[in-house]
Amino acid sequence: MATTFTYAEELNLTNLRSATLRKLRVSDTTRYAPSNAAATYTWIDASINKGLKTFVRRTKCLRGYAAYVPIASHQFYRLPEGYIDFESAYYYDATLSDGIRKLIPKTIQELDDEISDWRTATGSPKRILLDRMFGRRWFFGLVPIPSTAGTTITWDTTYGSELTAICNLTTYNEEFIELPQSGKFFCPDSQSSPGKPFENINLDVLIIYYRLPRLLDTTTQYPEMPREYHESLADYAAFELLQDNPEDSTEYKRSMNYFGRFEAAIAEYGKTGRRKMWTKRMTATPAVWSWVHNMEFRKEQEG
Repeated sequence: MATTFTYAEELNLTNLRSATLRKLRVSDTTRYAPSNAAATYTWIDASINKGLKTFVRRTKCLRGYAAYVPIASHQFYRLPEGYIDFESAYYYDATLSDGIRKLIPKTIQELDDEISDWRTATGSPKRILLDRMFGRRWFFGLVPIPSTAGTTITWDTTYGSELTAICNLTTYNEEFIELPQSGKFFCPDSQSSPGKPFENINLDVLIIYYRLPRLLDTTTQYPEMPREYHESLADYAAFELLQDNPEDSTEYKRSMNYFGRFEAAIAEYGKTGRRKMWTKRMTATPAVWSWVHNMEFRKEQEG
């Protein structure tokens, strides 16, 4: 007979607020609130969220999915707003033996070296170009440029539904698949969800990427990061708030202790081996040319 047990506690925003106050050695937010009010958590919440964003950005512990319907003769597409870094991409094509092709990631410099007409050639996509344009948002390009439009993506609604917005408190809300072109999401609503329940996806692109976490703005909401590191968010908040007390050198020194704890949590996560970094790209460039990218003039060109 199975034994009932409890996992290590997850901390929601209420718990994180309490943990932060304990580390600050205060009973309310009076000293750490814009209006010196006992129930104003504006600064504490901002510091907790900054710690969450920093932890996720540096560890890349959150993975997301984005599905795109290519437009014929259209090369560049906007990546999701929460995009941090690329992991992999796939082109679905029913005419292929296994129905899917992994897209090879390339830089502009690599494409210039290897494919002279990559900016104009059309056909079935085989490569993906990651490029930040206009400063604020990331874009990707398909090479060659799709000669055929993709098909409308549909879902097996047995396990979820297509939504225009996802509440932070929705069950399984972190498992969504984004459709950036339409601003919609597919969100599972069943424990039996297979994760990517496509009913139809053909001549379409699926991108797996590392993403930013959603803002903690509801007291019962849990941070999007491994539960065993939730406490580190209170460490970061205590660090940031204590260091802003220049009149108290002891508290400033104490802030650095909390910062060290936060840094240790990030370092520990990096050693767990649970995240496989995208560290090596498959390219068609001969190995003998790899030295070119290490030359000083090329480093300057590639930024």
